[in-house]
Amino acid sequence: MVLYLSSHRICWLWFAFGIPVFMAVAAILWLMIAKP
Repeated sequence: MVLYLSSHRICWLWFAFGIPVFMAVAAILWLMIAKP
């Protein structure tokens, strides 16, 4: 039960913080590629 809650919490943290970070990195890479 504790392991399930901890793993679920870790997955939720990855889902909550991973997506914005991925979007930010993708935006930075896109700006770098888009600029001449």
